[in-house]
Amino acid sequence: MEIFINKLKHFFSKKSYFYTKFFIALFLLMLSFFAFANYAYIRANKPEPRPNPREVALARSRGVCQMSFSKDSRTIKHIKYIPTITNDDVQKAKDKKAKNKLAKLKRNFKKIDRKAEYPYKIRVNRMENFVTIMGINKKGQYKIPYKTFVCSTAKNKKETPLGSFQTNEKYRWHQMVDGSYAQYAIRIVGGFMLHSIPYYSQKSNSLETKEYNKLGSKASLGCVRMRIKAIKWIYDNCPEGTPVEVYNKRGEKPAIALPSIKKLDPKDKKSKWDPTDPHKKNPWK
Repeated sequence: MEIFINKLKHFFSKKSYFYTKFFIALFLLMLSFFAFANYAYIRANKPEPRPNPREVALARSRGVCQMSFSKDSRTIKHIKYIPTITNDDVQKAKDKKAKNKLAKLKRNFKKIDRKAEYPYKIRVNRMENFVTIMGINKKGQYKIPYKTFVCSTAKNKKETPLGSFQTNEKYRWHQMVDGSYAQYAIRIVGGFMLHSIPYYSQKSNSLETKEYNKLGSKASLGCVRMRIKAIKWIYDNCPEGTPVEVYNKRGEKPAIALPSIKKLDPKDKKSKWDPTDPHKKNPWK
Protein backbone atom coordinates (compact mmCIF):
# COMPACT_ATOMS: atom_id res chain seq x y z
CA MET A 1 0.00 0.00 0.00
CA GLU A 2 2.78 2.37 0.83
CA ILE A 3 4.45 1.63 -2.50
CA PHE A 4 1.25 2.50 -4.41
CA ILE A 5 0.83 5.76 -2.48
CA ASN A 6 4.46 6.71 -3.11
CA LYS A 7 3.98 6.12 -6.85
CA LEU A 8 0.89 8.35 -6.87
CA LYS A 9 2.78 11.10 -5.07
CA HIS A 10 5.56 10.82 -7.63
CA PHE A 11 3.13 10.89 -10.55
CA PHE A 12 1.38 14.03 -9.28
CA SER A 13 4.62 15.82 -8.61
CA LYS A 14 5.01 19.26 -10.25
CA LYS A 15 6.86 17.97 -13.29
CA SER A 16 4.51 15.03 -13.93
CA TYR A 17 1.41 17.17 -13.42
CA PHE A 18 2.52 19.52 -16.23
CA TYR A 19 2.83 16.65 -18.74
CA THR A 20 -0.53 15.27 -17.64
CA LYS A 21 -2.32 18.55 -18.39
CA PHE A 22 -0.52 18.83 -21.73
CA PHE A 23 -1.58 15.38 -22.93
CA ILE A 24 -5.16 15.88 -21.75
CA ALA A 25 -5.41 19.19 -23.66
CA LEU A 26 -3.87 17.59 -26.76
CA PHE A 27 -6.35 14.73 -26.58
CA LEU A 28 -9.31 17.09 -26.30
CA LEU A 29 -8.03 19.18 -29.25
CA MET A 30 -7.66 16.12 -31.46
CA LEU A 31 -11.11 14.92 -30.44
CA SER A 32 -12.61 18.27 -31.40
CA PHE A 33 -10.80 18.24 -34.76
CA PHE A 34 -12.04 14.76 -35.68
CA ALA A 35 -15.59 15.63 -34.59
CA PHE A 36 -15.62 18.75 -36.82
CA ALA A 37 -14.12 16.84 -39.77
CA ASN A 38 -16.75 14.15 -39.43
CA TYR A 39 -19.57 16.76 -39.32
CA ALA A 40 -18.22 18.50 -42.42
CA TYR A 41 -17.96 15.20 -44.31
CA ILE A 42 -21.53 14.21 -43.43
CA ARG A 43 -22.86 17.65 -44.45
CA ALA A 44 -20.99 17.60 -47.75
CA ASN A 45 -22.19 14.12 -48.66
CA LYS A 46 -25.75 14.47 -47.47
CA PRO A 47 -28.05 12.89 -50.10
CA GLU A 48 -30.29 15.33 -52.04
CA PRO A 49 -34.06 14.93 -51.58
CA ARG A 50 -35.67 13.05 -54.46
CA PRO A 51 -38.73 14.80 -55.95
CA ASN A 52 -41.98 13.08 -56.68
CA PRO A 53 -41.98 11.97 -60.38
CA ARG A 54 -45.46 13.39 -60.91
CA GLU A 55 -44.39 16.74 -59.55
CA VAL A 56 -41.36 16.73 -61.84
CA ALA A 57 -43.48 15.98 -64.91
CA LEU A 58 -45.99 18.68 -64.00
CA ALA A 59 -43.29 21.24 -63.27
CA ARG A 60 -41.51 20.47 -66.54
CA SER A 61 -44.71 20.78 -68.54
CA ARG A 62 -45.33 24.23 -67.06
CA GLY A 63 -41.73 25.35 -67.27
CA VAL A 64 -41.67 26.49 -63.63
CA CYS A 65 -38.74 24.56 -62.17
CA GLN A 66 -34.99 24.11 -62.27
CA MET A 67 -33.52 20.63 -61.88
CA SER A 68 -30.00 19.33 -61.31
CA PHE A 69 -28.99 15.82 -62.35
CA SER A 70 -26.40 13.26 -61.33
CA LYS A 71 -23.27 12.72 -63.45
CA ASP A 72 -24.93 10.08 -65.61
CA SER A 73 -27.68 12.65 -66.44
CA ARG A 74 -30.32 10.05 -65.69
CA THR A 75 -31.11 10.56 -62.05
CA ILE A 76 -32.61 13.79 -60.75
CA LYS A 77 -30.66 15.02 -57.76
CA HIS A 78 -32.57 18.14 -56.91
CA ILE A 79 -35.57 20.16 -58.04
CA LYS A 80 -36.15 23.83 -57.28
CA TYR A 81 -39.54 25.38 -57.93
CA ILE A 82 -39.67 28.92 -59.25
CA PRO A 83 -42.93 30.81 -58.65
CA THR A 84 -43.97 32.18 -62.06
CA ILE A 85 -47.09 33.05 -64.03
CA THR A 86 -47.37 31.27 -67.35
CA ASN A 87 -48.55 32.89 -70.59
CA ASP A 88 -51.73 30.85 -70.33
CA ASP A 89 -52.41 32.30 -66.88
CA VAL A 90 -51.88 35.83 -68.19
CA GLN A 91 -54.13 35.21 -71.19
CA LYS A 92 -56.87 33.74 -68.98
CA ALA A 93 -56.69 36.79 -66.72
CA LYS A 94 -56.86 39.12 -69.73
CA ASP A 95 -59.76 37.20 -71.24
CA LYS A 96 -61.65 37.28 -67.95
CA LYS A 97 -61.00 41.00 -67.53
CA ALA A 98 -62.04 41.72 -71.12
CA LYS A 99 -65.16 39.57 -70.71
CA ASN A 100 -66.17 41.42 -67.54
CA LYS A 101 -65.53 44.80 -69.20
CA LEU A 102 -67.59 43.79 -72.25
CA ALA A 103 -70.45 42.63 -70.02
CA LYS A 104 -70.37 45.97 -68.20
CA LEU A 105 -70.40 47.87 -71.50
CA LYS A 106 -73.36 45.84 -72.75
CA ARG A 107 -75.27 46.67 -69.58
CA ASN A 108 -74.50 50.35 -70.21
CA PHE A 109 -75.63 50.08 -73.84
CA LYS A 110 -79.09 49.13 -72.65
CA LYS A 111 -79.25 52.39 -70.71
CA ILE A 112 -78.95 54.51 -73.87
CA ASP A 113 -82.16 56.35 -74.69
CA ARG A 114 -82.41 55.54 -78.39
CA LYS A 115 -85.76 57.27 -78.64
CA ALA A 116 -84.10 60.62 -78.01
CA GLU A 117 -83.87 63.04 -80.92
CA TYR A 118 -80.07 62.83 -80.84
CA PRO A 119 -79.15 59.59 -79.03
CA TYR A 120 -75.40 60.03 -79.64
CA LYS A 121 -72.72 62.66 -79.26
CA ILE A 122 -69.47 62.63 -81.26
CA ARG A 123 -66.36 63.53 -79.25
CA VAL A 124 -63.03 64.02 -81.05
CA ASN A 125 -59.78 64.10 -79.08
CA ARG A 126 -57.64 66.17 -81.45
CA MET A 127 -54.49 65.54 -79.43
CA GLU A 128 -54.75 61.73 -79.31
CA ASN A 129 -56.53 61.18 -82.65
CA PHE A 130 -59.52 59.09 -81.67
CA VAL A 131 -63.29 59.54 -81.73
CA THR A 132 -65.67 58.45 -78.97
CA ILE A 133 -69.40 58.01 -79.51
CA MET A 134 -71.23 58.81 -76.28
CA GLY A 135 -74.79 57.59 -75.71
CA ILE A 136 -77.45 59.66 -73.97
CA ASN A 137 -79.04 58.39 -70.73
CA LYS A 138 -82.60 58.84 -69.49
CA LYS A 139 -81.57 62.12 -67.84
CA GLY A 140 -80.49 63.59 -71.17
CA GLN A 141 -76.76 63.36 -70.39
CA TYR A 142 -74.17 61.98 -72.79
CA LYS A 143 -72.31 59.79 -70.30
CA ILE A 144 -72.39 56.30 -71.80
CA PRO A 145 -69.36 55.34 -73.96
CA TYR A 146 -70.69 53.35 -76.91
CA LYS A 147 -68.00 53.18 -79.61
CA THR A 148 -64.46 54.39 -80.28
CA PHE A 149 -62.76 54.95 -83.65
CA VAL A 150 -59.20 55.74 -84.71
CA CYS A 151 -58.96 58.97 -86.70
CA SER A 152 -56.54 61.47 -88.20
CA THR A 153 -56.82 65.19 -87.52
CA ALA A 154 -54.98 68.14 -89.10
CA LYS A 155 -51.22 68.33 -89.57
CA ASN A 156 -51.52 71.92 -88.42
CA LYS A 157 -53.61 71.50 -85.26
CA LYS A 158 -55.21 74.93 -85.69
CA GLU A 159 -56.92 73.69 -88.86
CA THR A 160 -59.08 71.29 -86.80
CA PRO A 161 -61.12 73.74 -84.70
CA LEU A 162 -61.81 73.13 -81.01
CA GLY A 163 -65.29 73.63 -79.59
CA SER A 164 -68.88 72.39 -79.70
CA PHE A 165 -70.68 71.99 -83.01
CA GLN A 166 -73.48 70.08 -84.74
CA THR A 167 -73.51 67.89 -87.83
CA ASN A 168 -74.99 69.43 -90.97
CA GLU A 169 -75.15 68.25 -94.57
CA LYS A 170 -74.19 64.70 -95.55
CA TYR A 171 -72.61 63.60 -98.83
CA ARG A 172 -72.24 60.02 -100.06
CA TRP A 173 -69.21 61.18 -102.10
CA HIS A 174 -67.67 64.63 -101.87
CA GLN A 175 -64.76 66.32 -103.63
CA MET A 176 -62.30 67.87 -101.19
CA VAL A 177 -60.34 71.15 -101.48
CA ASP A 178 -57.17 69.36 -102.68
CA GLY A 179 -59.04 67.59 -105.50
CA SER A 180 -59.30 64.22 -103.74
CA TYR A 181 -62.61 62.49 -102.97
CA ALA A 182 -64.10 61.19 -99.73
CA GLN A 183 -66.94 58.83 -98.87
CA TYR A 184 -69.65 59.50 -96.27
CA ALA A 185 -68.66 63.13 -95.75
CA ILE A 186 -70.46 64.99 -92.95
CA ARG A 187 -70.10 68.75 -92.71
CA ILE A 188 -69.56 70.20 -89.23
CA VAL A 189 -68.83 73.89 -89.81
CA GLY A 190 -67.48 75.69 -92.87
CA GLY A 191 -64.94 73.43 -94.58
CA PHE A 192 -64.49 71.30 -91.46
CA MET A 193 -65.89 67.80 -92.06
CA LEU A 194 -65.85 64.19 -90.90
CA HIS A 195 -65.17 61.77 -93.75
CA SER A 196 -63.33 58.68 -94.98
CA ILE A 197 -59.69 58.39 -96.00
CA PRO A 198 -59.24 60.32 -99.28
CA TYR A 199 -59.52 58.63 -102.71
CA TYR A 200 -57.92 59.56 -106.01
CA SER A 201 -61.29 59.34 -107.78
CA GLN A 202 -64.92 58.70 -107.01
CA LYS A 203 -64.30 54.95 -106.97
CA SER A 204 -63.97 52.62 -103.99
CA ASN A 205 -60.84 51.01 -105.48
CA SER A 206 -58.81 54.24 -105.66
CA LEU A 207 -57.86 54.64 -101.99
CA GLU A 208 -54.83 56.78 -101.15
CA THR A 209 -52.94 54.00 -99.39
CA LYS A 210 -50.28 56.25 -97.85
CA GLU A 211 -52.97 58.37 -96.22
CA TYR A 212 -54.70 55.27 -94.87
CA ASN A 213 -51.44 54.23 -93.21
CA LYS A 214 -51.34 57.57 -91.37
CA LEU A 215 -54.47 56.76 -89.34
CA GLY A 216 -53.93 57.54 -85.69
CA SER A 217 -51.62 60.48 -86.44
CA LYS A 218 -52.00 64.09 -87.62
CA ALA A 219 -52.34 63.91 -91.40
CA SER A 220 -55.29 65.89 -92.82
CA LEU A 221 -55.72 69.48 -93.98
CA GLY A 222 -58.23 70.07 -91.16
CA CYS A 223 -60.97 67.43 -91.43
CA VAL A 224 -61.30 64.31 -89.29
CA ARG A 225 -60.59 61.14 -91.27
CA MET A 226 -61.79 57.67 -90.35
CA ARG A 227 -62.05 54.21 -91.88
CA ILE A 228 -65.19 53.40 -93.89
CA LYS A 229 -66.67 51.20 -91.16
CA ALA A 230 -66.38 54.04 -88.63
CA ILE A 231 -67.57 56.97 -90.72
CA LYS A 232 -70.38 54.93 -92.30
CA TRP A 233 -71.69 54.06 -88.82
CA ILE A 234 -71.80 57.79 -87.95
CA TYR A 235 -73.35 58.59 -91.34
CA ASP A 236 -76.11 56.00 -90.81
CA ASN A 237 -76.81 56.50 -87.11
CA CYS A 238 -76.23 60.16 -86.32
CA PRO A 239 -78.87 62.47 -87.86
CA GLU A 240 -78.20 66.06 -88.84
CA GLY A 241 -77.99 68.15 -85.69
CA THR A 242 -76.02 65.54 -83.71
CA PRO A 243 -73.74 67.32 -81.20
CA VAL A 244 -70.00 67.24 -81.91
CA GLU A 245 -67.26 68.18 -79.45
CA VAL A 246 -63.63 68.65 -80.47
CA TYR A 247 -61.19 68.92 -77.55
CA ASN A 248 -57.57 68.40 -76.53
CA LYS A 249 -56.61 66.02 -73.74
CA ARG A 250 -53.08 64.67 -73.81
CA GLY A 251 -52.65 61.10 -72.54
CA GLU A 252 -56.38 60.32 -72.46
CA LYS A 253 -57.14 56.63 -72.84
CA PRO A 254 -60.29 55.67 -74.78
CA ALA A 255 -63.17 54.35 -72.68
CA ILE A 256 -63.41 51.39 -75.07
CA ALA A 257 -60.25 49.84 -76.51
CA LEU A 258 -59.50 51.06 -80.02
CA PRO A 259 -59.40 48.48 -82.82
CA SER A 260 -55.94 47.58 -84.10
CA ILE A 261 -55.24 48.78 -87.63
CA LYS A 262 -52.74 47.00 -89.86
CA LYS A 263 -50.85 49.11 -92.36
CA LEU A 264 -51.41 48.35 -96.02
CA ASP A 265 -48.61 47.36 -98.37
CA PRO A 266 -48.71 49.77 -101.35
CA LYS A 267 -47.44 46.97 -103.59
CA ASP A 268 -50.47 44.84 -102.76
CA LYS A 269 -53.29 45.18 -105.31
CA LYS A 270 -55.83 45.07 -102.49
CA SER A 271 -54.28 48.18 -100.90
CA LYS A 272 -56.43 50.37 -103.17
CA TRP A 273 -59.43 49.35 -101.07
CA ASP A 274 -60.33 50.25 -97.50
CA PRO A 275 -60.42 46.82 -95.77
CA THR A 276 -63.59 47.83 -93.88
CA ASP A 277 -65.53 48.99 -96.96
CA PRO A 278 -68.74 46.88 -97.26
CA HIS A 279 -68.66 47.17 -101.07
CA LYS A 280 -69.50 43.78 -102.61
CA LYS A 281 -66.38 43.89 -104.82
CA ASN A 282 -64.00 44.61 -101.94
CA PRO A 283 -61.22 41.95 -102.20
CA TRP A 284 -60.65 42.13 -98.42
CA LYS A 285 -64.06 40.59 -97.73
